[in-house]
Amino acid sequence: MLANLEEGIVDPVFVPVIEALNALPLEHFSLLDAACATGYYSEVVQSQVPKPVQYRGCDFSSAMIEQARRYYPDLQFDVEDLTGLTYPDRGFDVVLLSGALEHIPGFEDAVSEACRVCSSYLILHRCPLTSGSEHEYTAGSQYNIETSRIYFSRRPLINGFAQHGLALDREVNRSILRGPAEAPVRTVVTFVFKRE
Repeated sequence: MLANLEEGIVDPVFVPVIEALNALPLEHFSLLDAACATGYYSEVVQSQVPKPVQYRGCDFSSAMIEQARRYYPDLQFDVEDLTGLTYPDRGFDVVLLSGALEHIPGFEDAVSEACRVCSSYLILHRCPLTSGSEHEYTAGSQYNIETSRIYFSRRPLINGFAQHGLALDREVNRSILRGPAEAPVRTVVTFVFKRE
């Protein structure tokens, strides 16, 4: 996926976050890539967002952060727990949560912390939703490790961000996940929230 970026080929998984970042009415901004893994979104931002972006990444896994520091030595990466960040209130113009929230059993604390350190916009990228009225708690895998997976109910999730001062600004992308016919419809969405 990243190798294709050098040739101008953008993987569809990156398109919603690129569209969301480029649509922000900010001439330049600081960006916290929360739960950044190896920091690969820094390449996406650098190659696809023409505005000046001050990128910083953090992840719970020290092994991921070690790799990120090796791959991108000119960028700053921190070992951080998304449910208890050490960054100052409203310390970043934009917070990016990509494919992470659904793996955090205490996701409400992660929402609270991500909102706390966000001064303007929060992008919730690749968020799995269910058509049910309540969140669905299941199991899945991430980086070949068995982990919890939450399919969020749209309204309670949006209300959770609103409780922390971030209102839904727009929905960038929606794709349907295939599942059993009798199961609730599951989708993956990218949301952009704005500080009220």
